[in-house]
Amino acid sequence: MSEMNSKMILFGYGKFGEHIANTLQEHNADILLVESDEKRYRKAGEHGFGERLLLDVTEDRDLELLPVKEGDQLVCVMDDDHLNVFLVLSLRALFPDNRI
Repeated sequence: MSEMNSKMILFGYGKFGEHIANTLQEHNADILLVESDEKRYRKAGEHGFGERLLLDVTEDRDLELLPVKEGDQLVCVMDDDHLNVFLVLSLRALFPDNRI
């Protein structure tokens, strides 16, 4: 799969994630938002993000169910830095060939 067809899987729709998601959307990027906070999940839907998942990102068994394909790029912008580190390490173990 070429990078032109890759999906951006964006983890977090908080203070940074919202801005990044909106910028990606303006550039017609194929985005899947993953949020663990129900309020932010709903907010993303209100802002036009239809492709999104409400998911506990601290559970590897939930992360294993993500529709990650070869070439997809995983972007971790959770508001909690500790959670970002945990998430990056978990995603690297689960999806070693994807760009994080």
